Amino acid sequence: RRVHGDCFGGTRNSVFFFFFFFVGLGATEMPSILIAIHYPNKTDEKSLVLGANVARLLRSPALLLHISGRRNSTVDSAPCVQYANSQGVNADFRLIAPPAASSLMDELVNEQEMPVCTQLLDAINDGAIEPLLLVLGTNETDPTGLSGRLGPLAATAIRECSRCPVLVVRPTTSLGGFCEVPPRPLRALVCHDVYSPCALSVIDAALPFFHATRSLVTILHVHMQSDVSQIYQLLADATHRICQASLHCESQVEESETVVGSNRVVAAAIGARICRFLENNNFDYVVLGTHGGQDPDSRNLGSVAEWVVTHSSIPALTFGNVAHQAHVHRPSYDSDSDS
Repeated sequence: RRVHGDCFGGTRNSVFFFFFFFVGLGATEMPSILIAIHYPNKTDEKSLVLGANVARLLRSPALLLHISGRRNSTVDSAPCVQYANSQGVNADFRLIAPPAASSLMDELVNEQEMPVCTQLLDAINDGAIEPLLLVLGTNETDPTGLSGRLGPLAATAIRECSRCPVLVVRPTTSLGGFCEVPPRPLRALVCHDVYSPCALSVIDAALPFFHATRSLVTILHVHMQSDVSQIYQLLADATHRICQASLHCESQVEESETVVGSNRVVAAAIGARICRFLENNNFDYVVLGTHGGQDPDSRNLGSVAEWVVTHSSIPALTFGNVAHQAHVHRPSYDSDSDS
């Protein structure tokens, strides 16, 4: 059926259908923000708080999704919905579970979880549903949320969600300006590889979020013994691109210690330098392309992106296959609004 959803202040019509085992999801209009939770997992308590406050900032409804691998799952949704409502957000809750099928596999914990997650991502990537944002914790399967690794849902969503950004939060993440009332302009750090073919596409895809949150943007390039003069010219081009969109933007070049080793060793050195920079400069969130210099159609998560997402002290806004981000419209943000 045809539904209407707000996208950073713009209105979109879309044909909406859902897979039969998404229990009750097709019974309501699709909201703009999806918040994946395994409440009361520690990581997902943070994703709930972050998601509700982002929905408040963007004046968008939210849908809280509890994804389960068991057919007969139950969860007390009241605290989740009550918290979102307390932030002035119109929120609904849905439990997503496998179909009621007589299979021994259905009785095994989490055995059906990833197929359900895959169908959710397929629905997003195929355009069957068009959420504004997907918010989730880094490790939804870890009861403490402190493993420092990406859980299967987070890893799959960050790597493969191509038609909407994914906002990722760790259990120790500081939510900073996202929770401040009245809201203030947020400070965004864009991790920009000037040599990546995807880099400018990531910036273009992030512009609507920058506008909607009145973000002050800093573009950062971390290098190892590169031609700095060329880097500054490429950064100037990227900065000009953002300034042309009537946003405040500056750029910064940082040098990482030179290391010799595998791609992961190099990525860890660059990622550590990025995280030190963001911690020393009081940013509210970091923006990343998930594929770096890889082919944007690759299903492998970039090493630097993975390192930053799993170590960042602030939320990470990730953009997957940015070639498909053209459907995201620039917002009509009212700078005089106090909501």
